[in-house]
Amino acid sequence: MAMIEKINVLKSKTENNDSRNLCEEAISTMNSALYENVPEDARIELEKAVIEKLFENLSKIEDQETQEWLDNSKRNWAVQNLGVREAINSLFIEETKENASLLQVLEYFKAQLTVVPEVLLYESFISSLQSFNYFPRVGGAIQAIKDRVDNYEADVSISKIMETMKRTRSHYLVPLIDDLVQNYLDNKNMQTKSSLKEGLIKYSYDPFVRDLINLVTADATDLQLEYANAQCDIEKVYSPVLYLGENEAVFGVRGSYYVKKGNTLSKLNRDNVSRLDPEFTKVCEAINNPNVVIDGKK
Repeated sequence: MAMIEKINVLKSKTENNDSRNLCEEAISTMNSALYENVPEDARIELEKAVIEKLFENLSKIEDQETQEWLDNSKRNWAVQNLGVREAINSLFIEETKENASLLQVLEYFKAQLTVVPEVLLYESFISSLQSFNYFPRVGGAIQAIKDRVDNYEADVSISKIMETMKRTRSHYLVPLIDDLVQNYLDNKNMQTKSSLKEGLIKYSYDPFVRDLINLVTADATDLQLEYANAQCDIEKVYSPVLYLGENEAVFGVRGSYYVKKGNTLSKLNRDNVSRLDPEFTKVCEAINNPNVVIDGKK
C-alpha cells in the first residue's frame, strides 16, 4: 500500500496526462490484486512486475516532475528490495533442489521474509550462501545483492537502523522521527536534510539516533557539497563521464570514483572501480595528474 500512496503523489502533482494515465493503470492493477485473496507470494511478485513496468514507461516521459519522482522512487524501491527475495526465487531450480542444505537455507529465508524486511536479512543471507557459491547462480545472486547495497549504501544504512530500532528498547522513538526520515529518503535535498537533522538532534541521547545523525551528515558530502566553515574556498573539478544507463553516470575526482543516479550520489568501492572500463580510468588518472591543469576548455 505504501507504493500506491507514492504513485498517488505523482498522479496528483504531475500535469502530464501520460504520467497520470500510467499511474492510474498501475494503481488499478495493484488494487485489484490486493482485494482478491491473492496468496502473499503471488501478490508480491505481481506488485513487483507492475512497479517495474511503471518505472520503465515513466522513464520515457519528458516531464521534470515525473523524472524527479522516478529517480527517488527507484532508489527507495531498490533499498526495500535488495535482491534477497529475487535470489530465493531464482535459486529454486532443479539444479539446487538436489542440494538439501542449500534448499534448507532458501526455505528458511523465504519464511523469514514474511516477518523481516530484506534490509535486515541480506547480510545473513549472503553469509549463509557463501558455502554454495560454486553454483554459478548463487555467486551471481550474491554479487547482485552486494552491488545494490553498494549503490545505495547510505539509504540502506539509514533504513537498517530504523528497522532495528523497531525491535529494540528504542522503538518508542520511531513514530517521532519516522516521517522526517522517510521524507528525507523520498526527496533528498538540503531542506529535507536540515529538517531531519533538526528533528533528530533532540533525541541524540539515543545511540541509534546518533548513528542516524552521523549518516545523514555524511550522506552525499564526499565532494564537499556542504561546508561547516562558511569561509571555505570552492574549486571546480573536471572529469570524463562514463554513462552506465539512463540517469546514471560515473566520474572520477582525485583518485576516487562516484556514481550519480538521478539525484543520488554514491562513492564506488574498490571492487566496483576495478570493473570500470580501463580506458575510462586511464583518462581519469591522466586528468588528475598534478601536472595537468584545466582552465576552461584548455
